[in-house]
This record gives sequence, structure tokens and C-alpha cells, in this order.
Amino acid sequence: MQLQRTLQEAIVLGKVREALPESLSEEADAEVRQTVRALVSGDFSDEENLKLAKHVHKH
Repeated sequence: MQLQRTLQEAIVLGKVREALPESLSEEADAEVRQTVRALVSGDFSDEENLKLAKHVHKH
């Protein structure tokens, strides 16, 4: 599931953010946010995916 993978990458990014140059960190943050927005704005048929998307959208 791409949303789950993206969220896991965001968690890893949060853990290593301080070790990255600021420009790279900002670029990675923007990419993750854009990917998550695109994924949660989609049409979901699986109930669990829909619940996760709604939860992520709130944050």
C-alpha cells in the first residue's frame, strides 16, 4: 500500500531530519506532504484504507 509506505518514509524522515542539510530536509518534507495529499484525496474502496485516509487528512 503506497500510503502506508509513504507514512513510514515520513517517520524515518522525522528521525533523521536534524542530520540532513536544511534544503534537503525541506525538499523531502514537501515531497512527502504532496504525496500524502495526493493519496488521501483519492477514491477509496477498501474500508481500512478509507479510515486511514480520513485520519491522515485530519492531520
